[in-house]
Amino acid sequence: MEKKYWIHKTIRPSTYPINFITGNWFDAVNEGIEYTIINYLTHLQVFEVKLENGIYRSMYPKILQQFMSKVYAIVKGKPENGIDTFFALRKNDIVHYIFDRKEALFKVLHVLELKPLGINPTNLFMIDSLLITSCPHGSLSSFDINNWRITKVDKPTNFVLLSFITPGKTLCRIEGGNIIAYYNPYTLELLSKKSISVTGYKLFSAFQYMDGAIICYVSETESEEGIPPMFYYISENVELTEVDTLVQIQQVIHEGLPFDEKSSCFFTEKMEFYQISDELNFNVTKIPVTTREEHYFTKLLPFADKVLMAIAISGESLLISPPPTKHTLVYNFEIGQMGLEVSSPLAQVPYMVSYTNTPKSNKINLIRQGIVAASKGNTTISEAVTGLYHVNYDNRKIIAVSHANSTQFIELVNQCFTQTVVQGVKENSQTIGLGVILTRVSILIHARTDGVSMIFSDPNKPGDASIRNLENVSNVSLFASTMSQFLICFQKHRLQFISVPEADARKFNIHDFDAAIDVTAISFSGYQLVNRKEQEQVSPYADWMAIATTDGKNHAIRVYNARNFEENQFLTISMMCPVSSMAPLTSTRMCVGLENGIVVLLNYKHGTKPFVTNSLSIGQGPVRVSVIERYHVICTNSRTWGVSVNQKDIPKFTPVAIHSLSFVAGLGQQHFLAITGCQMELFRLDKGGELTQSKMSTKSPIVKLKPLDGTSFFFVCTKDDIKLYDIRGMMHNFDECGDDEVIKDFYVWEPKSSKLSQTIYVSFIIEREEESIIRIYSLQRPTQQITKANSVCEGHFSKHFENITILNCNDTHNSPFIVVSEGSDLTLISCNFETNDMSCIYHLQHLGRGIDQLTTNDDIIIVGDCSSSVTFIKYVTESRSLQIIGRDYSTRSITSLKPALPHSVCGGDRFGNVFYFELQNITQKKNLNLSMNYNIGDIITGTCFTCDNNHCIRYSTISGKLGAIIQLGSLQKDREWVSSMNEKMTVLQLVQQKTSWMFASLTNCFEYEFHNKQFPSGDVLDLDIIDIFLNMAFPKQVQVLESLSRYLDKKIDLEYISSSLNQFKNYFWNWKDRK
Repeated sequence: MEKKYWIHKTIRPSTYPINFITGNWFDAVNEGIEYTIINYLTHLQVFEVKLENGIYRSMYPKILQQFMSKVYAIVKGKPENGIDTFFALRKNDIVHYIFDRKEALFKVLHVLELKPLGINPTNLFMIDSLLITSCPHGSLSSFDINNWRITKVDKPTNFVLLSFITPGKTLCRIEGGNIIAYYNPYTLELLSKKSISVTGYKLFSAFQYMDGAIICYVSETESEEGIPPMFYYISENVELTEVDTLVQIQQVIHEGLPFDEKSSCFFTEKMEFYQISDELNFNVTKIPVTTREEHYFTKLLPFADKVLMAIAISGESLLISPPPTKHTLVYNFEIGQMGLEVSSPLAQVPYMVSYTNTPKSNKINLIRQGIVAASKGNTTISEAVTGLYHVNYDNRKIIAVSHANSTQFIELVNQCFTQTVVQGVKENSQTIGLGVILTRVSILIHARTDGVSMIFSDPNKPGDASIRNLENVSNVSLFASTMSQFLICFQKHRLQFISVPEADARKFNIHDFDAAIDVTAISFSGYQLVNRKEQEQVSPYADWMAIATTDGKNHAIRVYNARNFEENQFLTISMMCPVSSMAPLTSTRMCVGLENGIVVLLNYKHGTKPFVTNSLSIGQGPVRVSVIERYHVICTNSRTWGVSVNQKDIPKFTPVAIHSLSFVAGLGQQHFLAITGCQMELFRLDKGGELTQSKMSTKSPIVKLKPLDGTSFFFVCTKDDIKLYDIRGMMHNFDECGDDEVIKDFYVWEPKSSKLSQTIYVSFIIEREEESIIRIYSLQRPTQQITKANSVCEGHFSKHFENITILNCNDTHNSPFIVVSEGSDLTLISCNFETNDMSCIYHLQHLGRGIDQLTTNDDIIIVGDCSSSVTFIKYVTESRSLQIIGRDYSTRSITSLKPALPHSVCGGDRFGNVFYFELQNITQKKNLNLSMNYNIGDIITGTCFTCDNNHCIRYSTISGKLGAIIQLGSLQKDREWVSSMNEKMTVLQLVQQKTSWMFASLTNCFEYEFHNKQFPSGDVLDLDIIDIFLNMAFPKQVQVLESLSRYLDKKIDLEYISSSLNQFKNYFWNWKDRK
């Protein structure tokens, strides 16, 4: 029987901010830098905010920590030992946190349990030594934080619209029944309440202004347009007073917040920002902010003193201060993405497609996994390139572009390429390396196939004459260097190791030796891993060097001591195939590229045996490995990957969102050069992110997206039209609706019988007054050019259909079956392309409360209901009817549904669950088998299923989170793979279990409870928890590892955990073409 493994990983955490607090969280005061905690509902992130002359300029994400629950608000607490603390408000309690440097996380100090009457609060306030919570359902609670106890719980009303603390330290709430009420925060006693009813108007919004609130009213008669809104101010001491200055704006107010005790900011329906001040004179001033036309703001949050942050539904943010000061801040939170789809273009990393609709704009989001590599400039290369090399010599950035029989030298000045001349080098030879030796003078080494040139920066101070005989050495094949050492291989097996003695820089130590077999790659070790914020003294000497050899059958790497070299003293480690290239990562790790497309890490410490970890297949063909900067290497073949290590020397493999790089040369400071086709480009890596995103716009709201597998094309269905796009823009327009028509849904399919003809069919529903129109188009599968779409069938029905799909029970494009839904009913429609005829053949009623999702998997119709979960339905040919064959009887509100393997479906619901259902026997009606369920903690807006190397469910949430759950099966795998996988899964699941328990003891955040909410998650391995373990303090890691070693009766170390984690992460990155 097949053994299945489910593994979860977050691709991008949610980025919808709930609130901000700024403080001294790390006992580190840096001028011009503030540290702000952003609450993202299910996790927090600390940002380093930089100021210049008091103006906020930029935000950089730092520490990220999981809450493992929903946190509705955070407030700053009293400092302890000079470090600020904060309180986190959850459904059933309030948790007090402080940053612990020893544990490297925010650790719990106290937990205040809420009474049953006061659960589910959304507002948290702190006054003196009191914490006060306010609930939308009307409850109030207060806590004394000096004695850490609850003081009072009350429920004076059943509904609350707005809660805030006034400058006079009273609690004000706008409550149900059009009441504004004031409470004593210390006793929660009602001080006063007033009616805020206005005849003929209903309350639309309200915000705090001074000690009271400004309330926006709209007409109760919705049918009457053009009636302007009304605005009133009310406080404890002021009766309901009309605000004439706001009436003149003639716009509805969406949201507002106070700047200070005497002024507030608000924005209107037209996305205009205003300040209201001057107490009861209500002076209104427009705030001149720079925004794009399509910005549609939904939230206003306090950011700092007299600074508010406005957040658009697109995720882009804007900082606002009182006039005349203006702060703008560009930071994209990436929220509200819907309809996630995944496309797999041939020989490329797939991209995820989603959309965001706003009242002002509609965006298509194209997201590709991988580090962002931004092009900063390029120059044309006329000849075929055989190598690319860079050195900093004589305060110049010298680049050598090698060709078969010549070398072109280029200088990089201010990101511009300039042809240059380097005195003493030979331009009529092929270059195989550049290096700089630092002795009494700088020496530029130019390694060529026909010799090695030594160019001295000061010709009057020549070096050791004994190395000048390298000028005319023939058949030089490999070269490697540090600042005081270099190694040359010639005639494929002879080597010469040259170093500058530490005691006497006037002489060179020269060692000639013979490997006796072919040498395929050489490299020196890298730098010591140190605190990168400190000024370290970098040694110019490598501790060891590696030489890769092969005799055609046996392949190995020899490790030599580079400080005290002895020809016959080396350690050997075997490799699975010939080594194509090597590059240093740290002083103990070397990145090794193999001929079969695999990258491994060679690990060596003095006094131990070398060993290999972190095997990763990055693509097809030999791997070229190049150093970009210290602790960062890039590997290239058919794809591009980055390899780096963190402060704890834990390796990390991440794809780079760029393809077809033949040669790479690092420049440092996250910049590198690369040959792409006939151009040399300058790139800059954004190591802070692992996603590359671009956007496209549409005029009307988007209904659905559908990529075409194996191509870079995707269909976009809006309410007005259907278009075919590629990743560069629109390519073809199918159909446009009339003024009284709206497209409700569409479906794209490719019948199996049309594979040879490459025909694609597009069906969609158009709603027109009292009828629905179903149209079907056909076109040839696009390659480089788009053929014209032909209308093949159309039908008119006196119903309002909402969802459409195709049933493949009869796989012929001459008579497909269309399935549509209306409310909780299904209708089966037969159509004939030859007669252009459609007819209803069966109607199935009352499947639930309302069908929101509809799809098919071969001959099974799958329905997702707004409350009745998932239903499997089969078409019975004999009776020409629909029959329910499987059902999930739990209560789920389905928000996404996608076909998976035969007789199975994956999807998501409104409660945050990602699920996978299977029907194991389709011959009889039975309950669906829930194979996997994992609670993410947020509304699922999209899911998709891909079956490349492994089965993968990708999901998106309403707050911007992207993640994936893969299924690894043991079927048709070799016995060695199954044994290794079982062992690693066992170890990592134990690490997850012990880390979850330890994390809960430190933070009061319970991972198991969070992910098993409503439904059991089963044996899902969460790589996010393994990342938490690897970022824990070293004593905690040792504690977990020692416990595992005793339990498994086998030594488990950090290297094993890190290597297993990178292997499993590779399953999320390493895509191959479908089928």
